[in-house]
Parts: sequence; C-alpha cells; structure tokens
Amino acid sequence: MPPRDRVVNAQLAAHARSVKNFARDLPRVWNVDRVRDPQPGDRLLTKAEVVAFVGLSYQKIWQLMDADQFPRAIVIAGRNLWLESEIHEFIRAAPRRRLKNDPPLPALASDPPPRQRRARAAPPERTITRRSRSNERASSMTRE
Repeated sequence: MPPRDRVVNAQLAAHARSVKNFARDLPRVWNVDRVRDPQPGDRLLTKAEVVAFVGLSYQKIWQLMDADQFPRAIVIAGRNLWLESEIHEFIRAAPRRRLKNDPPLPALASDPPPRQRRARAAPPERTITRRSRSNERASSMTRE
C-alpha cells in the first residue's frame, strides 16, 4: 500500500473511532410516551411489510424498539402495526455511509478525544539456550 494511502487510512480510522456510536447518528428517540401523529392517508403496516420495507430481521427491529431507536408498534386487535410515516422518518434519519474521500466531520465539543496508540516495545535480546550451546560445541569439535 502506498504511503499516502496509509496516511489517509489512518486518518479515516482515527475519525471513525472518535465518532463511533455517537448520539448524533440517531437523532430520534422512539419511546412509549411519544405522541403519535398520523399523517393524512397514513397506512398501517404489518410486521411482514415492515421487515420487507426496512430490510432488517424482526429480532433486530425488536432490539432497536427496546433501545428506543425504532418506532414502537401500535397494538390493534392483538396485532403489531406501524405507521408508514414513522417508518419513512426512521429511514430518513438513518446515517449515510461515509467513504474514504469524504471530508471529515467537524468535531463537536462533546466528542471524546482521539485515542493515542501505544508505542511498541523493542523485542527482547536473544539469549543463549542450552541447545544453542551444544550446537556450538558440536560445530567446534568437527572443525578440529
């Protein structure tokens, strides 16, 4: 890998570590107390439709709902249903994939400082073991 690419990769990795799991990636909080605001013509989506539309498994959707990162379902007649507008809003709020050549995000005051790499210790000096001494003796005997 050329040196320039190494520098770019190191900068990108440092930036990724500094913004990893940061709250600004998930601006919406979808908790139980949130007031529902259905839009005119809003449909109710079933579990199968939401799974197909979002592209996540139902287990992952359940984990996100539990963490207040996905819209909560409405229970009607024992079925879990979601408002279509809330699912669209969840998708709109999802962070975009960043690429290598993208400019770095501006650092916020609440961002943690970047982690410093520890310097590698020098390898220990090689010590002479019994086996190497016996090999030296054997080679000196054959030379005489």
